[in-house]
Amino acid sequence: MIDIVDPRGEKVKIETSSVEINWPDEFVGQRFGFFGNGKSNVEGFFRKWAELTSDEGAVDNLTLMKEGPMANGGVERYQRFKENTDIVIVGVCDGGTAASQGAIDATALANLGVPTILLCTDEFVGLAKISLPKSCDGVQVLVIPHPLSSLTSSQTIDLAKRTFPKLKLLLSDGLEASVDHSQGKVSSAQDLLRLTQHLTEMRGVDFDYRSSGLMHELGLSDGLPVFLPTKERVNKILDFWPTTPLHDSRLIVPPRNGLATPAVIAANAVMTGMPPKIAPYAAAVTRALCDPDFQVFNLQTTTNPVTPVIVVGGPSTEKNGFNNKSGALGGGNVNNASLGRTLKLCMRNIGGASAESGVDPATIGQPGKYTFCFAELEGVVNWPPLRSQTKNALGINRDAVTLIGVTGTANMIIKATSAQELIEMIAKSIRSVGSNDYMFGGSPLLVLCPEHAQIFSNEKIGIQEVKQSLFKMTKLKFSDFAPKNQEMMRTPRLGDLGMLTPDSDVPMTKNADGFLICVAGGASLHSTFMPSFGGSAPVSHAVELGA
Repeated sequence: MIDIVDPRGEKVKIETSSVEINWPDEFVGQRFGFFGNGKSNVEGFFRKWAELTSDEGAVDNLTLMKEGPMANGGVERYQRFKENTDIVIVGVCDGGTAASQGAIDATALANLGVPTILLCTDEFVGLAKISLPKSCDGVQVLVIPHPLSSLTSSQTIDLAKRTFPKLKLLLSDGLEASVDHSQGKVSSAQDLLRLTQHLTEMRGVDFDYRSSGLMHELGLSDGLPVFLPTKERVNKILDFWPTTPLHDSRLIVPPRNGLATPAVIAANAVMTGMPPKIAPYAAAVTRALCDPDFQVFNLQTTTNPVTPVIVVGGPSTEKNGFNNKSGALGGGNVNNASLGRTLKLCMRNIGGASAESGVDPATIGQPGKYTFCFAELEGVVNWPPLRSQTKNALGINRDAVTLIGVTGTANMIIKATSAQELIEMIAKSIRSVGSNDYMFGGSPLLVLCPEHAQIFSNEKIGIQEVKQSLFKMTKLKFSDFAPKNQEMMRTPRLGDLGMLTPDSDVPMTKNADGFLICVAGGASLHSTFMPSFGGSAPVSHAVELGA
């Protein structure tokens, strides 16, 4: 029988509290809590529900709002609800991260013994339920029609009135278990066993072709052909795996919370045809993915098209075959393509995020969700490399990978003849009122082509000068944004901008260092801009290469 390594890995069980939950069965005398996620119309919706609960006999209400749907609820706020409420309603989950983070907040409250209702729109209830731990009896899911965020104020009030009877019914029915943890098209270990039995009977030149189709039927591929992750093939990659530090033994990829062991990562690498010799890069990329600062949970569960781009850098980059010149972001290089795709298959198989399962709810998505990796071209200009610009900066003599959550790419053809002209054209090209960077204060990536970088080098312009200029020249007026966008921006930007008024200047990043800059590509005057997500911090991790 063919021995296949499961590319999903073992699912780590998330423990929930065994504290007793006492559900109220009426409104009279109860203290209701409303925990809003900061999305548009949530505060108005909960304000109306608080009013209606009071009309039904509730004695007190506590309403708290988060900084935004990607923000953690926080221990202090959880404790306030525990001390001041008898039941809490969390929501409204009408988006990807709103649903997944809402499930985290609801679980945290339930673990404190607080009966919690997770309020979701029907489009995102599946993701919310999947994000809840099994046997979490302290959380009930209540569903209302989608959408909420795009409604007018009067439509929001009308929706609150029309759906309030659902809350009354849920309480009066005694809150029977309503959480369905089924995950749709998700195969089991038994399915994989049957696959190996079937493959044992297969022979001929079309073996990998047919096995690829079977893997896809089990939901284990991204739609492109894959190689079968046999134990023999996995071991060839593990022969090049770096010595695993102790902290790597529990790399967990959410939201499925699969355990990313070297063998499981290697299984996904085999599926892409990744050359075994670049295994150390795959190890580093997975560590970066699971870095708490990167917040991959947000990337996995958002309607935004964000996905990680891998930027390879260091002294061994070209020697190890990565492309940093012409077509660096395109096809034709097996290392760039397979390393990028290995990461995406790990996110999909180990982390469980796929569009067909509903766990990756990206509205449209982007091609970078298949593979997204390129190498930095160093030495064109005397600037620090990308790995030295992130929060956990690494030295220029270290081989490293950098992960940035980006929402796509935008080409800029700029035939500038001076640094001033070039920076002005770049700034004009990248300003966009629809960018997440303005909403949350992001970390966008500017990839300069060598000829543009040379313009800065010829005039001895430093990287900090470029970053400072971009920070100042890309500001937009708060009044430029649609009212609903303004509503979403106020709380996330409160920390760096204070209270926003129509005349307030809104920068793309929280500070000049928020802009990241590197060089890549070949001849001609095309540079690329990659807007960021805002709910994730770029991270760099060292690649441990053998002697």
